[in-house]
Amino acid sequence: MASAQNIHSAAGHSTAAEAFSAAWLCADQNYHVLLSYLICSRHFAPGKARKILENFFADQFVRDKFQADSRRAGVCFRILIRESLELYLFEKQYETPSGQHFQPLDNLPSDPFFDRQWAREIIRETMRRVRNICVSEGGPELFECLLDDLSNRSYQDRPGELSLRTRYRNSEKIKQYLIQQLEALLMSTISDPRLVMQEWQALHQILPEDITLDPEILTQHFLSSQDMGAFWLELQSETIPGLGRTFRDLIQGPETTLAELQKTRQIIKLQNPGNTLPPELLAAMLYTCLAVELLKFNASLSESQLQTLPRSLFWLSKQQWLDPQTRKLAVQAEEKIQHLTASG
Repeated sequence: MASAQNIHSAAGHSTAAEAFSAAWLCADQNYHVLLSYLICSRHFAPGKARKILENFFADQFVRDKFQADSRRAGVCFRILIRESLELYLFEKQYETPSGQHFQPLDNLPSDPFFDRQWAREIIRETMRRVRNICVSEGGPELFECLLDDLSNRSYQDRPGELSLRTRYRNSEKIKQYLIQQLEALLMSTISDPRLVMQEWQALHQILPEDITLDPEILTQHFLSSQDMGAFWLELQSETIPGLGRTFRDLIQGPETTLAELQKTRQIIKLQNPGNTLPPELLAAMLYTCLAVELLKFNASLSESQLQTLPRSLFWLSKQQWLDPQTRKLAVQAEEKIQHLTASG
């Protein structure tokens, strides 16, 4: 957030940032939110609004109140700062542009304009910080990946020649940066770290149209069926480490051995330490290996596998982004388990 310390004179009262309370610093960092609130919601002229804020930040009572409230648990500075500003307008007998004095307000209702401006400033500053991180790491490509993700742009429609695995890894990486910076910023707007998710959800309710504030969108990764299908085809053409054969060749090749399939499953389970693959794709690869083991080698199944594998194979058979041959393998393997179960 752009600090207002070079705009109003309050910062001149101290040269050390530590002299200011957390709430005061939060208000200072959101100076332009307060200014737009006074101008657009309270209808003060711009010059008058700036003078009010200059006096507000310099007022010792305000500073003491912020100091005390910053130490209290459960305080949301977004609410505290606006309440303090409204109280200041009343106590200093400021007049509205229509000539009326501000009235004391008990249980001050929320102001949609103020809250939305606050939420937008949180987003703007978060994105600025994330962009700076991306630039420091060597270029804007990672940040462009975030913009594509937030606009729900298909991987296949994005420019460049990166593999889908690389695109997915970049998406996971940049979303972690976004979450970290958003949480760090929200931490500066509350007195209790335990309120981070509560304030995050509150801002999402204030500005529901901006998916940057949607916890579900940021903590999960949704790929279109089109992207999943392309990703699956890409994985089939990749060489399995240590085996020198592609996944497609292992699944479809007549010379594939049971040991190779079992080793492939072990390799797949170790594939995702850095979230380089969607979990659904990993599951599909594992279940496909098990289906081939069962159909081609009559692999024995444990009691727990007899109970759980049919559900997994049923799921596999219903994924429309898979190729028809893989879905057919899943159906055949599920039918074989049913036959084994029925025959005892």
